[in-house]
Formats: sequence, C-alpha cells, structure tokens
Amino acid sequence: MRANIFLVRGVLVKKKSFACFYLIYTAIFAAMVFAVFHAFFEANATFVNMADAFRQHLKALAFYSKWMRGVLYRIFTEHSLDIQTFSLGMGYGTDIYPTLQYYAIGDLLNLPAIFVKNQYIYIYFQVVMMLRPYLAGITFSLLVFYLRPKASRIGVMAGMFTYAFCTFFLFLGIWHPFFANPLIYFPLVILGAEKILREKRSGFFAFSIFLAGSNNFFFFYMMVLLTIVYVIVRAIFIHGRDLAKWGQLIVKFMISGIIGSMMAMITLLPVIMAFPANPRVSTGIRVPLFYTKDYYYELIRNFFSFVYHGLYDTQIGHHGVILLPFILLIVEAVLMLFSKGKEGADKEKRSSRWQLFVVMALLVLFVCIPAAGYALTGFAYTINRWTFAFALAGSFMLVDLWDDLFNMKVKEIVGMVIMSVMFILICRTTHNLGYANARTELIIAGAGLVLCIIASFIKIVGVKKVAEVALLAATLVAIVFNGYYGYDPSQGNMIVEYYSDVTPDDMHILLESTEVQSVMEAAEATGTDPYSFYRYTGRDMIWNASLIEGISSTQFYWSLANGVVSDYFKEMGNNDQQNFAYFALDDRTILNSLAGVRYYSLRFNTEEEWRYVPFGYAHIHDRYNFAIFENQAPLSLGYTYYSIIPRSEYESIPTMNRQEALLYGAVVEDGDSNLQMAEPEYSLINCPVEISYEGAVEASDGKWIVSEGGSSVHIKFKGAENCETYLWLDNLYVSDSDTNYPIMNVRAFAEGNEVTHKDIWYKTEDNQFYSDWHDYFLNMGYAQGARDEIVVTFTEAGTYTFEDLGVYCQPMENYQKQLGELRSNMLTDIELNKNPISYTTNKITGNITLEDTGIMCLTLPYTKGWTAYVDGQKSDIIKVNTMFMGIEMPAGDHVIELRYHTPGLLPGFVMLILGVVLLVILVRYEKKSFAGENADV
Repeated sequence: MRANIFLVRGVLVKKKSFACFYLIYTAIFAAMVFAVFHAFFEANATFVNMADAFRQHLKALAFYSKWMRGVLYRIFTEHSLDIQTFSLGMGYGTDIYPTLQYYAIGDLLNLPAIFVKNQYIYIYFQVVMMLRPYLAGITFSLLVFYLRPKASRIGVMAGMFTYAFCTFFLFLGIWHPFFANPLIYFPLVILGAEKILREKRSGFFAFSIFLAGSNNFFFFYMMVLLTIVYVIVRAIFIHGRDLAKWGQLIVKFMISGIIGSMMAMITLLPVIMAFPANPRVSTGIRVPLFYTKDYYYELIRNFFSFVYHGLYDTQIGHHGVILLPFILLIVEAVLMLFSKGKEGADKEKRSSRWQLFVVMALLVLFVCIPAAGYALTGFAYTINRWTFAFALAGSFMLVDLWDDLFNMKVKEIVGMVIMSVMFILICRTTHNLGYANARTELIIAGAGLVLCIIASFIKIVGVKKVAEVALLAATLVAIVFNGYYGYDPSQGNMIVEYYSDVTPDDMHILLESTEVQSVMEAAEATGTDPYSFYRYTGRDMIWNASLIEGISSTQFYWSLANGVVSDYFKEMGNNDQQNFAYFALDDRTILNSLAGVRYYSLRFNTEEEWRYVPFGYAHIHDRYNFAIFENQAPLSLGYTYYSIIPRSEYESIPTMNRQEALLYGAVVEDGDSNLQMAEPEYSLINCPVEISYEGAVEASDGKWIVSEGGSSVHIKFKGAENCETYLWLDNLYVSDSDTNYPIMNVRAFAEGNEVTHKDIWYKTEDNQFYSDWHDYFLNMGYAQGARDEIVVTFTEAGTYTFEDLGVYCQPMENYQKQLGELRSNMLTDIELNKNPISYTTNKITGNITLEDTGIMCLTLPYTKGWTAYVDGQKSDIIKVNTMFMGIEMPAGDHVIELRYHTPGLLPGFVMLILGVVLLVILVRYEKKSFAGENADV
C-alpha cells in the first residue's frame, strides 16, 4: 500500500515538474519573441511579408476562412454534402482544394480562422505564425525526452529554443509561414520511427504520418525521404546484417506508413492526382554537379549565424553556441577511432555518438550537393527547403552533448581548442569574418567554450548547474543577436520587406481594394451582374486579387498550376513571367477574345498606359487611379466552332500565325473529332528590317555576343497602320551570362518617340523558375499609326542566340470577321451557381443553339474534374485549343450542365475512414501481442 502511495506521489511530482518546465518555456518564449523580433515591434511592422506571404499565404488563409463558412452554409442551409471546390477566381478557374493544400488546407492551426472576419485575418495570421515555433519547441522536447529521458532539463530547454528559433524559421518561417509546419511535424515522425525501432509499436508512427501527410504534400515528401535515410542509419547500427530483423522492420514501417498515408489521403490524394499536370515538374532545368564557390563560403557561416536570403534558400543555421557540440562531436569521433570502448554504457554511448556523427555527416553532404536539393524538391528545381531536418539534428546534437561539454577531459579540451582555432582560420580564409553577425556569434561561441572548460576543471557542487544556466543564457543571447542582425534597419533590414503601420481597415483595403473592385463596379454600371461570368485582364495587376471575390481573370500565382495554361503560352510565344505565375496574354487582342476576356484594367490612368489597351476596347469606368475598358464584342463562357485543326497540323503552323488560325477552327487532338477541316486565311504582315547596334554588341549569324550590359540592338522597319506590332524571337537561348535571369528591355518607337515598353522575362536553365520558354512573339501594342523602330536593350552581358528574328504587323480585319462567326452561337442564360459566401461552385448551366454539328469551346482550363451533360445526357469533354475544354454536339437547341468534383476527394475520404479502422486494428493487435509476450515472460 505504501509503495503505491509513493508511486502516485512520484507521478504527481513528475507531472508538476513537467508542467513547471513548460510554463518556464512558455514565459521565456514570449520574452524571446519580443527580443528576437524587437525590430518589428520598434518599427510597428507586421509579420506579413509584402511578397509571397501577402500575395499567396495571407490571401489563401482569408479565402480558406470564407470557404469553410461556405461549406457550413452549403451543409446546413442548402442541405447538401456536395462540397463546392472550383473557383473561377483563381486565374482562368481551378480547383481550390489541391491548389491551396500547399498554403492553408490541411493545417490544423488554420481551422479556427473560420471564425475570423476578413479585416482581422492578418492578425490571426501573425498569431499563428508565432505559435508554430512554440509548438515546434514542444514537439522537439517530446522527441528528446523519449530518446534521452535523463537529459539535462536546462540542456533540453536550450535545444528547444535553438530549434524553435532556428534560422530556417527566422527566414522561411516568416517569409512563407506554412514552411514552419515541418518544424512541428518532423520530430513527431522521427519519434514515431523510434517507437518502432525501440518498442516495435507502430501506431504513433502511422498517426504522425497522417498529420504530416495531410498538412502539406511538398514537405511530406521531404519528410518521408529524410525519415527513410534516418531509419536506415539507425537500423544499420541496431541490426547490422541481421536480414530477418531488417525484414520485420521493413514490414512494420510499410504497414504503418501505408495506414498513415491512407488517412492523409483526404487532402493528399487530390494533390497527387493534380500533380502530374503541374508545369513545374520536368521543365528541363539544369542541375549542376556542384554549387558555386560563394555558396560553399556562405554555407560555413550559415551553420552558426543567420544568413538572410541564403543562396538556394539554404538555412541550416542556429547560433554560435551550436559550434561547441559540433566541434566536440568531431573531436569525440576522432578519439573513438584511436581508442577501444568499454562494454555496457560506454559502448552504447559510443554507438550513439557514431550514429549522430553519421546523420550530421549525411546532412552536410546533402547540403553540399545540388542533386540532393533537386531530389528533395521532387525533381522540380534545386533549392534547399528541406533543411528543417538540419535544424532538428543540430538542436538534438546540442542536447545530446550538453553534459559532455561540462565534463570534458584534457584531450577533449585540447582537441576543442585546436579545432576551434582551425575553424576560425577557415572562416577567415573564406571571408566570413567580414560579417558582423558571424563575428558576434563566434565571440559568443568562444565565451561558451571558456565557460565549458572552466566547468570541466572545477568539480565543486553547483558549478556545473551555474555553467549550464550561463550557457543557456548565451544560447538565448545568440538567438537574439541573429534577430538583430537579420531584421534591424541598421543591419540586415529585413523588416523593410514587411508591411508596417497597418490597421485592420488598412489590411482590408489591401486585400479587397484592387482592380477587382474596379472591374466589378464597371460591370454593375453597365448592367451586368458583378458575380456573373466575365473575365478581366490588364496591366500591373495585383497577384491573386480576384481569389476572394471569385472573379475570373488571366493572372495566377500558385505553386500547383494546371500545365495546359503554360502549354498554351509556350505554343503562342506568349511573353510572361513563369509557368506557375503569369499575368496576362500580352495585350494580344485575338488571344484575349478567345479566352473570353471582357474587361481590361489599367492600374494607372495615364495617356502612356492607354497605349497598351488592345483593339476593340472602350473606356467605361474610372475608380481612384484605375481605368477600366470593355471589350465591345466579347465571347461568352462558351462559343462555337464548326471546323477543326487537328493537333498534328496545328503544330506545323508557324507560331506567329497560330493565334489567327484559332479564329477559324478549334484545335483538337488527332482523332477527337470528325468535323470539317478549317482553312485559315492569314493576314499577318512580315516587315523587312534593318538592324544596327549600340554599345558592346558583336553580331554574327543568329547570335549576339553582348560584352556589356546596357548595350542595344536597333531594329528599324516600316510598320503598318491599324495593326498590332510584334517582335519575333525564335528559339532564343542565353548563355555565358553572370545571371540566370537576363531580362531584356524592349521599346517600340514611332517617328523617334517611344510609345510602348515591355520586358522579356527570360530565365536560363539554371534558374529555379525556368519554364522552358524560348519563343517570344512580343506584342508592342495596337495603334492607328505605324511603328517604325524597336530597340532591344540587354541588362546583362552574355551570348544571345536565336534561329529567327522579325517584326510583324497584325491587321484586325480578319479578327473582326471571324469573331462575328464565333459569336453567332454562344452559351447564354449562364448560371454559375456560386456559393454566396466563398463564391466557389461545382455546377454551371446554360443554353446554346447550334446551326450544325459543332464544338462548343468552354473557356475553362481543361481538367478531368468536370463532367458535361447535354440535354441530360452525359457527353465527352475534349481538349480544345490546347488550354480549354470543348463539347461536340449536333445542331439544335441544347441545355448544358457542367458538374465538378475534385478528382480524388471522395476516394480520399473513403481511404481516410478505412485508414482509421486499420489503425485501430493495428493498435489493438500490437497491444494484444505485447500483452501475450509479457504473459509468457
């Protein structure tokens, strides 16, 4: 009885101890947030980055909040479980479920956003941003307490803050807030793996895989690969060549991994099914064998200090104190090579050290080889966003060697001093001592080393505890200095990239006072329902502005894109930024009309900007600095072709003529239709040119060798009136340039006066955003008067090669005639059936009359989620004009219904339920098996 009382008291004391530990962690964490991000509070700056955080993450969260409320409205008001997931407000229209899984959907921390109004969403966004590293520190401690239950609490605390405020978070975690999530989940995945390795219990691993997989497909992929590497290293040390043990281990991981993945399929499967169409995969990007010298030099200080905007997004950094366990680990490894360990605890410790050494060595190897970054990014491009694993390994290393630091023997101290001096010399040789942050962190490391040496020599009771507290304090100070050197205006000044002095009303205006509201006002002013179908384009548009209101546009900036859009751009020689981030159709009149564009927005209502407005648009509305123009003969969501151009024939048409060809016939895949063949008539004018050069340009056949940026090529020609004027560059490649982003400035002149100016956003194969675009049919604008000169200015030196160059003028007569033909039979009475809260839909209806058998082209990107019904009968959807959908139907009046379902969502839900059932069975089976084994003992 007394033993039971002591046991209960022991449990209570342990619980109180842990509660006190986490309360202290919480209090210090709150103080650290203020200290590390003091520059933000001092400048009244938000944690909302003006780039991707605002353009993507914040807007995704604002939309997700509305979408969740829309789902509840759908269920409880409309009494339907048919969830609406298609948004016309994402570019030309796309599925929000897989697209936003990368940004919002699947993150448990985003669920409470359902209760947050739009103007306050940025406050919630920032609170959750700081909550992520807090939770990361806690999940890290769970892993450490499991692996090292006797670890010093002070050392664990140091590790928690090292992990929570690692430079991966300090940069990527507040730049792309969702990137901080793997810091939370990766320790849980490793903890689950360890439970299999140590206890043969796999339930927690399955559950952690579910959490990680449902959270983010991109980082889940990384975590799976990194976990496999980790488990292989651990299994080699544990099981050696015991194939039977290996077999059991593989079966355990396979079963639990599959079950966890099944549960995650509710969010993961739709992404998997959408991913093959993603244009960022297999673009032909070049992967170098090694990085540049500058990268390796930077990598050294990257490990122990905050290198903001690190090359290839590399963030492996902690702080100066991390150098102490790192150097000690190397010293211990060297000493172990020349000494024989004892049996028992010493042997176990040696094995543990070797495992840690191998893991760290592998991570160092991975961060040094571009192929590793390429593979860990899904073979899309080379970047090191997997380095949250480095943060975990380094922080664990600090905890694991914490006690060793205060109990060093003479030979270890000598080794530490020698290695430290060598490291300082390396930093000097690689010019890293020239950075104030690096010098400060090295000074803190040096002070820490002196402290550890003193504590190792003085064995008086209490000295070690004081030294531990002092080293923890040094750790916190070093982290604060990272924040100071990264964010402070007098140092790294990263806060300049974040919004400041923002009120809820200000943020509401930023989110919802854009060209979208101007376009909606213009639509309403002309008698059009502002939430009906129309599409807008324009200049200087705000990224993803149309998402929240659900209005269709030509701009899109999300990582998971539909490749048919970029395929269309490539075929048309359309000039834009990249295959997953694009603004418009280069102001090309024909392409805009074929895409169903009705409104054109100018962000700046000036005479110079009016020159970019395409042919056939009339000025109808002004709002603040915006000017809105309306297409006087817009095409509907659906319009009809009565002839076709088979894909094989279309590909033989020169790029310059393709847009005009599409006025005559629908491009379809060979064998998809038996309609009559189109017979396009081309009116494009090829203008003879005279070329001269200014600056350091050496010209040869199909090549410009530019030895100095700012040099120019002058192309003179006699243009035509009432035409669009185009510059044609065929198969353009740039090499021998100091940058992988050699932008070219292009200006058009008329009688010596500059009239329009555009940039060619060229990217080489070394650029992470390389899109494999090499044909440029650049529209310099429509005008009644003729252009007579185009000047191409090179911002960078390099070798510019091409197969053909020309200037073309596109008259509008054929366009007007054929547009009338396409407009003769269009989809009418269109009902989008949008959710009144989120503006998403899953059904579109309308009516159309055909004079003969034809193909109705729907200006929605082709995707397999749509099902078409014509007069109640299911009909095939075919790909039309590379990018859009089409339905072939006979002559007569027809009722059209389009239904949308996210591919993989329903099967994913079924797999979730099945996975939960299998997890319960697995846990019960293992519990019963262990109970039987214990009974046998």
